[in-house]
Amino acid sequence: MNEAVIAQEGTPRQLYEEPDSLFVADFIGDANLAKAELVQLDGNEAEVSIGGFRMRLPHRDLPTGEVNVAIRPQAIYLESSNDRAGIPGTIQKGVYLGNHVEYTIDSPVGELFMIDHQVDQLQPSGSKVTISFLRRGVSLVRAD
Repeated sequence: MNEAVIAQEGTPRQLYEEPDSLFVADFIGDANLAKAELVQLDGNEAEVSIGGFRMRLPHRDLPTGEVNVAIRPQAIYLESSNDRAGIPGTIQKGVYLGNHVEYTIDSPVGELFMIDHQVDQLQPSGSKVTISFLRRGVSLVRAD
């Protein structure tokens, strides 16, 4: 519900993985909300640029141009080298919580919150990283 109106109907999985709006993305679990560019439509999918990182996502009937994207914390992937395509980032903070690490990362698309289950190699604050995104957990969403 958003101001006494049903914002979206669906299963918990649909609401989490395919939110229709910024409100639903932020209401159902943690989400990094950022701007992206829908570059080109191709059938049901589109080429999307998130801070220069290009990926294919369902376009959800959005037109080309600037769009909103919801990025779940588990959909962010970090590399400490520049060998992988992605966008630059700097670790602002990392908190070890036993079975995962929660990172706050400064990036060209804004501050990103990430949950990393690879706890063997912690990234210290100030580390330069390359950020990419997994397809699952990244959704184009409509503005509210």
